Amino acid sequence: MAHPRSRKTAAAAFAIALGAAALVAGGPPAQAIHDGNRSTTEDHPWVAAIEDEEGFQFCGGTVLRGRFVLTAAHCVVNRSSGSLRVVVGRTDLRTDAGTVVRVDDIWVHPDYQEVAAGVDLALLTLRSEVTTGSLRLAVPRDQVGQLGQLRKVYGWGRTENHPTGSPVLRTTRLVLAELQGCFPYTEPEESPRERLCGLPPDDGEGSICPGDSGGPLATRDRLVGVVSSGNKFCDSQFPVSVFTRVSTATKSLRAQMNASDAALS
Repeated sequence: MAHPRSRKTAAAAFAIALGAAALVAGGPPAQAIHDGNRSTTEDHPWVAAIEDEEGFQFCGGTVLRGRFVLTAAHCVVNRSSGSLRVVVGRTDLRTDAGTVVRVDDIWVHPDYQEVAAGVDLALLTLRSEVTTGSLRLAVPRDQVGQLGQLRKVYGWGRTENHPTGSPVLRTTRLVLAELQGCFPYTEPEESPRERLCGLPPDDGEGSICPGDSGGPLATRDRLVGVVSSGNKFCDSQFPVSVFTRVSTATKSLRAQMNASDAALS
């Protein structure tokens, strides 16, 4: 059995790798969620791809309103805003469809910890507004993050443990479960107020994979969670998916967006 500290360090290391694993020079576009189904940005216009300066997708995000995209802190904490591009309205990353917008500012949630993850959230302020669509932040009274509920996760991450696959947006259903169900990518001291565990339903084997970090766990009209960590092997033997619970930070995210808007007025 791994020592708790080593497990935590390993989980944090994977959380970083989850978004960055596909960043190989000359490599193919990131692939999509393991055991998932094709989806489209026409049906889900709030799903965003986050790319580096060379146009390589390494994480996902969610459009909250015109100038703001929510992603995972570990995706961007060691990057400059000028090195990022956000793509919306592009189902297939091989095409030029949709809109590409540069990032003006990165706000990392103050409770984020690189080792223990914590509130693994970051808010990107875009240089210009996007009009493709947005998703509302869940609040506790919405009760959309309850145990046993089925929710969908979206992303362009890998489909399995090999370097090739579809660059098309995909989705899969997950059942919200007790945090210990996602061990060792969760720790006993972690709070269900901040973290969510997603497991495949009885009729599925879906999970998040490298490249899916920062992407949305959502209902039809609410953002429930943001992809934080999970099984790096993208297989069916250990299909766990860990998310930051959005409702724990809704108040601070709204305050940050309002402050940013006020600074422009």
